[in-house]
Amino acid sequence: MKILYILNATAVYGGATKSFMPLLEGLRDKGLEVCVLTPDKEGIYKVLNRKGIKVVAVNMRASVYPSKVGIKGHLLYIPRIICRLLVNRLAMRKLKKIFKNQGIDIIHSNVSVMKLGFKLAAYLKVPHIYHIREYVGKNQYLQFFPSSRYFYRQLRQPDSYAVCITKGVMNYYGLANAENVRMIYDPVLTSEAGMMHNVKEDYFLYAGRIERPKGLLELIHAYAEYVRHSDCPAKLRIAGAVSDQAFYEEVKRTIEKNEISDYVSFLGELKDLTDTLRKALAIIVPSWFEGFGRCMAEAMFNGCLVIGKDNTGTKEQFDNGLELCGEEIGFRYQTTEELTAAMMEVERMGKEERKKIESYALKTVLHFYTNEASVNKVYDFYQFISQRHKQSILTESKKV
Repeated sequence: MKILYILNATAVYGGATKSFMPLLEGLRDKGLEVCVLTPDKEGIYKVLNRKGIKVVAVNMRASVYPSKVGIKGHLLYIPRIICRLLVNRLAMRKLKKIFKNQGIDIIHSNVSVMKLGFKLAAYLKVPHIYHIREYVGKNQYLQFFPSSRYFYRQLRQPDSYAVCITKGVMNYYGLANAENVRMIYDPVLTSEAGMMHNVKEDYFLYAGRIERPKGLLELIHAYAEYVRHSDCPAKLRIAGAVSDQAFYEEVKRTIEKNEISDYVSFLGELKDLTDTLRKALAIIVPSWFEGFGRCMAEAMFNGCLVIGKDNTGTKEQFDNGLELCGEEIGFRYQTTEELTAAMMEVERMGKEERKKIESYALKTVLHFYTNEASVNKVYDFYQFISQRHKQSILTESKKV
């Protein structure tokens, strides 16, 4: 079986890419032939090339509306829409020529906002899978182009399938009882035992892109209140790439206004978070709408406590742990006041209490989010789709 994967970006450390790589390698180990399509020849394109994996780069754009943030965003809004349409039309012509006789059996788009894979699959008359990782439409920052209705129509087509990364994502799109959909958690780690790290340093950690929907500004406000109430406050370290420069400047102004500059440091985008996670008092996940929350699972695997906003993917991970262990596996919050209180509680807790929660968290990760479980479920889904597609072809031939 030959699978064509379509990536929307080549950033090596993006959550979607980090989830894709163990899946790709696991499925190759099962004997599948794979090819990857990327929008440029940077980042993950180079990694795949070095691994000897067939990879093709074609300039293409996600099917979402561009940002309207700032004067520049408003002025360039319509031109950017037109540009994206032209780029994707040209990309489609190239893709038809490249893959027409390549024997592709299934096209698997790694995110839900790339529509070219669906169109190419229709042209090649093969099944298509959307890997739905995002809560598109939840806020103004991410909206389907041309509309959500168009996306739903695609999902209802005969050879259209989807993988949802959480139960919450599946329910959000109304796909809970759909025969052509599977809920499969992202592969985060191997089934080997995780790391319990007893040596902690005096800091909290935020790990994620620096943009408004990730909730960093709310975290800064809560942290400033924590500093005012703590006798010896732990530092706050912020790890992540700046994807919204204007928002980054707003965050820095808020830090200065609250006079906490001596306590907050920006680490930039780290290639490997492992050591930083293991030494942190806790990771804080303040995102408004977390599809899955990969950094949360990685933190729990590495013996790092989690303080997380009790919604979407973060809530689902907390709920999974509570159901499995009968105890909370971290600290949930809804308001900035509750977040401040959680930081105070983590600061004061003893080693035994910390060790108990960390062990429950690790147990949860090893039960739900292993590479092996994810790979096996996706592989079984491919088999189901392949058999269904063959049966459909057979039925159509009998009609003729």
